[in-house]
Amino acid sequence: MHTRSLRRVGLLMLIALSIATACSSTPTAQPAPQPAMPASPGSEPVPPPAQQPADTAPAEESTPPFLKIVDFIDAQHGWVAGDRRGSGSLWRTADGGKTWKEERFPHLFISGMAFLSQDTGWIVGASDCRIQEGQITCQKVNILHQGTKDGSWEEQWQADASTTENDRPGQIAFLDPRHGYAIAGSVMLRTVDGGTHWQTVSFPDSRFIPDRMSFPSAGTGWVIGRTGTGCSFHEHAQAPNCTLAVYQTADGGTHWERQYMAKQSPTGLLAAIGLAFVNENQGWFLQHELDMRTSSLYGTSNGGKTWTKLLQMEGGRPYTAGLQFVSPAVGWIPLSIGAGPIEGGLLVTRNGGKQMETVRQHTLLSVEYVDFLSEREGWAIGKEEFVPDNSLYYTADGGETWRRISL
Repeated sequence: MHTRSLRRVGLLMLIALSIATACSSTPTAQPAPQPAMPASPGSEPVPPPAQQPADTAPAEESTPPFLKIVDFIDAQHGWVAGDRRGSGSLWRTADGGKTWKEERFPHLFISGMAFLSQDTGWIVGASDCRIQEGQITCQKVNILHQGTKDGSWEEQWQADASTTENDRPGQIAFLDPRHGYAIAGSVMLRTVDGGTHWQTVSFPDSRFIPDRMSFPSAGTGWVIGRTGTGCSFHEHAQAPNCTLAVYQTADGGTHWERQYMAKQSPTGLLAAIGLAFVNENQGWFLQHELDMRTSSLYGTSNGGKTWTKLLQMEGGRPYTAGLQFVSPAVGWIPLSIGAGPIEGGLLVTRNGGKQMETVRQHTLLSVEYVDFLSEREGWAIGKEEFVPDNSLYYTADGGETWRRISL
């Protein structure tokens, strides 16, 4: 299983157009519902959509889904998460993307997922969501688990957490059936029993807010996040005095050591875009300086004891949207156009991040998320020119050519 991370930038308006429902009960997977009545902006939640029998085709099948993340564990088995008319959805394939099965989560908007097999996986997301003053605000964060051949899901963890779509990191990773980690809202969790019990991770800095994590093994991992004042979404206007820090654990998350602290930006507007380790020595993180619209890639070859700035690049319009490495040499950075109209695409390095070059492809105008299985085979969520909705794409040549996949 890969460890990957990304930060979505500039997508709030698109997500808001897709949200029409909220929930107040435990999220569970359901057959595809009938279309919900659209919500008008305000502080009131919209009733959940009516459910259909499992063998009934969804009436809004023609409504394009808003795809967000993709995860393949091998060439045949993969999952895609997104939203459709205010309902969270999860698509799965067992034949390399030839056919897909959609599963609805009327009360949950999925932001992270981790699968070990076609029958065993976990998802993390937000529920009890409302549109309030132009912002999508969610009051709860949930972790669900699937571990039986009948495909049923059970809730393992839930907490109150007032978050927004622009400030709602969600990530989950399992290295084996017992050891897992999750970033849910503003907290990090760990489990040693497959999620039956989740424990909150404590950091030496009580102000530290984890954003991205990477675990190359069950016991050793890294987390990048924000610390200081003005780090929460609601505080930026009052006290933008926030910076980034990297912490490392060698005992499964019991103890953490700070390895890196970024210099504070004059505005404090720093964001963690991605964190990726391919082994216990070699790793990278990508930070974005929002005020300068630049992104900087840092790397380590000694497990984070020292971090070196490898390069700096344009980071705003197009936005650097994530980071993935599949080997010590080869990695990618997707470029999202946000609201456009500009050109995004995909950056690739073949020397461990010392240089990045644009992948010369003529299909994807904007790339929101990538999931490569190898240096050549991978999947992406992106957009083509003159196509308003994002779609799933497949490459077998490292991103030089892409084929759109229908869900």
